[in-house]
Formats: sequence, C-alpha cells, structure tokens
Amino acid sequence: MQQPEIAIELRQATSEDLEELVTIRIAAMRQSLEKVGRFDPQRARARLLQDFQPENTRCLVYDNRTIGFVISVLDQEEIALKHLYILPEFQNRGVGKSVLDQIIEQAKRERRNIRLITLKESRANDFYLKHGFKHVGSIEYDNVYVKRWSE
Repeated sequence: MQQPEIAIELRQATSEDLEELVTIRIAAMRQSLEKVGRFDPQRARARLLQDFQPENTRCLVYDNRTIGFVISVLDQEEIALKHLYILPEFQNRGVGKSVLDQIIEQAKRERRNIRLITLKESRANDFYLKHGFKHVGSIEYDNVYVKRWSE
C-alpha cells in the first residue's frame, strides 16, 4: 500500500556522512541481496566507498533525519547514477521519484543521457522502467539501464 508522499530536502554530503550512508545502503539493499544469496555488509560498504565523493553525493533529509542519498557523476556525455538509496520505511512515498525527476531535468538541460546499474533481483528495476529507462544490457548480477535526455 502506497503511503502518503513526503517532501524532502537535498543537502550536499560531507565526509562525516559516510558511515550513516553505509548504514542506509545496507538497509535498503539487504532484502534484494539476501534474495540472491549475496548479502555481505563488508562488500556493501566497500562498494559505496569506491564511489563516495562528497561533491557527487546529496543526502535526502526529512524532518532533520537523513533518510537516503544519491550519488551521481557527470562525465562528458552522461550522468552516471551510481547510487540512489532510501531507507525502507520511507520507500513508496515519492522520495525516489522526486530525486529522479530532478536528475532527469538536469539531464535534459545538459543534454546528457543517464546510465545506471541495478541488481537483477531488486525492485528498483520496475521503478526505473516505470520512469522511462530502457534496459540495455546485463552483467552477472546486474541490469544496465539508460534514459536518453531527449526522451
């Protein structure tokens, strides 16, 4: 059942946010990773560490609490959406859609495609397809999606 939408604020991350973001990522991914037998908190932490740069990271804040985060990286032609995680108790409340809409608007303004990778067993696959992303390939445990700026 869909819960009421909530308004969030985005703030620039700092290096002090890292441990809280690791906790959010683990909470958001746990169910999907357990489904494929790949839940490992150390691997989840390491994966975030390889992509975490405060300048590319925004925290999603609701009622003075960080409830999620997004990491997006610009390259010459694309926006790489590296991470978008929301605590399970705040999912299905419009938070992800709100953040994704902002990234899509940025992509249109800058004429950049958006590329992302999701775990094959994640509910995120349906979320991205619903928002106009096209499946363009698969690798071992993941699906690759692209949304063209002109679509």
